[in-house]
Amino acid sequence: MVIPIQFVCAVTMAMLLQAKPRFSGFYFYVWAVPLAVSDLAAGLVWLSIFTDLGYLNSLLVNLGIAERGVQWLLPGHVVVARCEGERAEFARLRAQ
Repeated sequence: MVIPIQFVCAVTMAMLLQAKPRFSGFYFYVWAVPLAVSDLAAGLVWLSIFTDLGYLNSLLVNLGIAERGVQWLLPGHVVVARCEGERAEFARLRAQ
């Protein structure tokens, strides 16, 4: 039921913007703000997981998988994990 409602809302918004009524820029702004806010919220959640003191590093240290946190978000690098038995090693590779 959600898809048809979203479709109807999208078509209505497209027709409204194409007709260019008064305050159409405001209508578009009101329509687009929730889209931007949801992307921002998702980005902040991912950031809180992958920072040096984030949830993932805390979990890896507490489980004894890693001795210290892994720098997941280093620009230009890729983190690769290799598991042997109960121990895991994390290698940082320079992205090409």
